[in-house]
Amino acid sequence: MEHTEHLDKIKRFLHSQERLMLVIGEAGCGKTSLLDDIVSKLKVSRHIIRLTGNPNLQPQQLIEILSKNWGGITQHNKARLETQLIDVLNSLNEHDHHCLLVIHDAHTLPFTVLAALSFLNHVQ
Repeated sequence: MEHTEHLDKIKRFLHSQERLMLVIGEAGCGKTSLLDDIVSKLKVSRHIIRLTGNPNLQPQQLIEILSKNWGGITQHNKARLETQLIDVLNSLNEHDHHCLLVIHDAHTLPFTVLAALSFLNHVQ
């Protein structure tokens, strides 16, 4: 698939109701360049978080990072933080604002973190 085809897929995703899109590929194949290209064209940079995969990252830490960066939320109550993050994601989605989480070396993340991302994608 060519760069423009990937770009079109991402644009369609950004106008859909989906919350999560997985972009995978070998190191050096252009994933980051592709995402940087789409971000520059759509001017959504205020909702971008870039992380490097960390095998020691825990789901609660991920939720804290996302909450702080996407919603400015800094609660210490785990259940409340998750609820507020879901509310922030729903609100952003309702206003056609999409959040982009770029995780370099995501293959190093623990399964529990990947499960937390999946959960956030499916919660209404």
